[in-house]
Amino acid sequence: MSESLYSTSEVARLFEINRVTIYRWVQEGVVKAYKVGKHLKIPASEVDRLWKEFGFPGVSDKHISDASKKVRSHDPEKIQAKDEHQKKLVMAVITEEGDLGFIREIFSERKLKEESRLAIYVDTLEAALSIGKEKPQLLLITSVKPNGNDVEFARKTMSTHSDIKVIFMSEISEGRDNNKGDMFSDDAITIVGRAKLYQEIVHSLGLLGRK
Repeated sequence: MSESLYSTSEVARLFEINRVTIYRWVQEGVVKAYKVGKHLKIPASEVDRLWKEFGFPGVSDKHISDASKKVRSHDPEKIQAKDEHQKKLVMAVITEEGDLGFIREIFSERKLKEESRLAIYVDTLEAALSIGKEKPQLLLITSVKPNGNDVEFARKTMSTHSDIKVIFMSEISEGRDNNKGDMFSDDAITIVGRAKLYQEIVHSLGLLGRK
């Protein structure tokens, strides 16, 4: 095979997502990979396809190998206008597979693409381990019907880092009603549906009014 191959770790760093997510995408056929010895290798053409298809606003030049830079060099419009460390980190815990594309689409919008970087996790444990390494400005959790573990994770995060804002994207309507009981009694937890999610993210990150 003549084209460059990347390890799962390299691709995970490139797109600022967890390596477990890369393995899951390979298993589900979302990403093509080859077995080289005991390791999975992802061809440069797949990396390029993922970049073009999803946009991946979280990609940082500092994480990209020289070979990866060659893959991107032909597409100057993808170069980020702002250094990644200056961007606001949004940590998204996506428990529903169908929400991945929707969240990617929201963060491909120009304002969020330029001002924020998105890190995606498949469960709260994965996200909790990462918070210890780098604190996000916003924690976004998608769940059809948030359970006690989701809410407990959000509350523990806020008790340790009071400045982290939390948004639940859920089928449960915005606000608080009698059907929710005490699950969302904490006013620091915001609940929104899909229609209002973009505006709520922009507001939570303090980007309202920015062009």
